[in-house]
Amino acid sequence: MDWPRDNLGLSDDNLDAVFKYTPRDSAVVQILQGQKYKLQYSSLESDKEWEDWLSNDLPKLDGKDSGLVLILAKRPGEVPFPPVKKAPSNEWVKFIEGQRSAAKTGGAWGSNVKALTALEMPKPTAAAASEKEAAAAAAAATTLEMMATAGKTSRRGVRTLPFSKATFKRVAEGMHTHGSIARVVSRADVPVFSADRVLMGGGEAAWVYSCRSSHAWDFDLALSVTYFPGRGLTFVTVYGCYLSACDEILRRLDRMQSHEAVAHPLLLPGIFAELEHGRHMALVNATIAEVESRIFELNALQEESEQRRRRGAGAAAADADKKNMAKRNAWLDTTYLRNGLVSWNAQLAKMAQHALEIDPVVDASEARLQKSRETTPEAELDGGIGIGIGIEAKIRKRIQSIREEYDDWTRDCTMRVDGMAMATQWAQGEVNVEIAFDTKRDSQHMRSIALLTMVFLPGTFLASVFSMTFFDWKEGASVSEYIWIYFVIAILLTLIVIGVWWYWIVYRPSQIRSWIDDDEDEFVPLTSGPV
Repeated sequence: MDWPRDNLGLSDDNLDAVFKYTPRDSAVVQILQGQKYKLQYSSLESDKEWEDWLSNDLPKLDGKDSGLVLILAKRPGEVPFPPVKKAPSNEWVKFIEGQRSAAKTGGAWGSNVKALTALEMPKPTAAAASEKEAAAAAAAATTLEMMATAGKTSRRGVRTLPFSKATFKRVAEGMHTHGSIARVVSRADVPVFSADRVLMGGGEAAWVYSCRSSHAWDFDLALSVTYFPGRGLTFVTVYGCYLSACDEILRRLDRMQSHEAVAHPLLLPGIFAELEHGRHMALVNATIAEVESRIFELNALQEESEQRRRRGAGAAAADADKKNMAKRNAWLDTTYLRNGLVSWNAQLAKMAQHALEIDPVVDASEARLQKSRETTPEAELDGGIGIGIGIEAKIRKRIQSIREEYDDWTRDCTMRVDGMAMATQWAQGEVNVEIAFDTKRDSQHMRSIALLTMVFLPGTFLASVFSMTFFDWKEGASVSEYIWIYFVIAILLTLIVIGVWWYWIVYRPSQIRSWIDDDEDEFVPLTSGPV
């Protein structure tokens, strides 16, 4: 069976079939014990920079350091990070503020200059700035457009990595990335959360986590986590990371610079759930507003029919087709979103269940046992590297709170879908009532025409009969003295025809209805008396 295997890395087939490679800069975040759990981030781009970092700065499984190592693999089209090495978190805040001001003023290169100046990096000369200004402005415009319509122009943002193939292979080996992430990334339209206990890093016990959000909407992400409880090290890679997600992740990590928080393996999956929560919140609000507007449009069917009569059937029919298409799309989008919310909520349930399954006491004991086998000073200073019991409870409660919100959103989507169906039925009922009224008016008009026919038909019939030569009783008379016979018979036949019509069409049905009503009034149901 295809279960998670020990020491399984990314194969060459996975590197070729699943991922695409467009080398560019990305961020590396480290929160380590040797840095007193202070956040530091670096921007790496070239293969040489990655090789130097993997050789010199990446923590090894030797027990000398513990904490969190995070790689933010940017998706294509994002603005470049300032080329910094081990910069503190406040420098990231300055960079983001510069990007926000650049987005307001429309200038990207000036904000990069401010960020570089704040980081005490060499400032570009005026000539270099003038040469790069157009390219920077174009990059900023492209980035803003992509952030507004992310995923619409590049549905492979998660699969497109900011490394060369050889560099990513080295990074995956150094970060102890489990090979199951390839299958998770391939399932683009299905949200995934998986947690498995395997052996990684040459026989070290590890927890391996994989997360994937659906690419059916914008800003999808993927996440791979490898946590070594015996070493207190967590290696994380975020795939398809966009600028606002990088900012959200770094800000949240900056608020959690403590041993217990950093050591918890569900810290990054929890942040991933928060990012997906924000994405789904925007989707739910937009989708509900859209479907509600379509529900209100269903009440305008009468106006559309009047416009069809005024403007002609052709133009009104084209408008009606467009509106019907928009209504169908709104219904389909809402239904698909509801299914997506249910699917992701099921993954959150797995995450919450796994938070219950993690035993911090066992992991802490395992860490102390591993430390006791080594004679490093860090082992003597550290009383045990385990995940915090309080952090685990907080993560579990927060996930439960998020799940409750997803339940509310699912009910809201269901209510809108049912409301749209009910509004459609009401609109169709109103149209049917209007058709019935129109049919009744037509029948009244036809009845009036029939009545006129009954009035004039006997006289016309007699006039035709009397005009025959059979009734020429006197030769050469211009007007017969028996003309009164025509009027008498015509009036008599007219009265007879109208009387018969009135009896069968008006009087007899009314009498039948009155008899039925009388019978219903006289009917008294049998009831049992008091016992």
